[in-house]
Amino acid sequence: MILARYLLRPILFIGLLLALAGMGTSPSLAQAPKGINEEFLIENSARVSKVKAYYKGNTVMSYQKPYGTQIEYFTPGGKTFLWYPGNRDVVRGEWKVGTGKDGYPQTCFRYQANSVNPFTKVPGGKWQCAQSIYMMFTDKQRIKGDAFGLSQQMPFKLSKRKTSFKRLAKKAKIDARGLRYLPTASDK
Repeated sequence: MILARYLLRPILFIGLLLALAGMGTSPSLAQAPKGINEEFLIENSARVSKVKAYYKGNTVMSYQKPYGTQIEYFTPGGKTFLWYPGNRDVVRGEWKVGTGKDGYPQTCFRYQANSVNPFTKVPGGKWQCAQSIYMMFTDKQRIKGDAFGLSQQMPFKLSKRKTSFKRLAKKAKIDARGLRYLPTASDK
């Protein structure tokens, strides 16, 4: 069993890289790179119901170099409120989870029609989907509820720099002790 796992790890890592590159390899069999809790990632991205439960009613902080820090609140009813670096207002949208053509869960977003992704230049108004395992891979922190009130307004202009919910709460004058943290794949 240990030998099988030892041999499987490099194969699974290649599988994740191929899945992230859109090569169609099963993302649920992939091993995540160092610093990612692969068991959590696989368990929570393998079924549509698990992916929905992960996002529903929660605020998620993700980080990717081209975009920077992004904060997004996912309502239980399928609405989403994105706090995007440099924006003056929250980007409103919708979210849903379904099964992709490859048979694995995908998370889909449709942002307001007058929005444009500043990095990809893709306009809003149309559904765009990505494999759920990839979406969760970029999540750094997750908290219960709409702690920053994104469904109402943006607390302040967000920087692209890496940050934490604790730092953002301090700047927004929110008591960080009231934040209910939930696990992500970045937790080890």
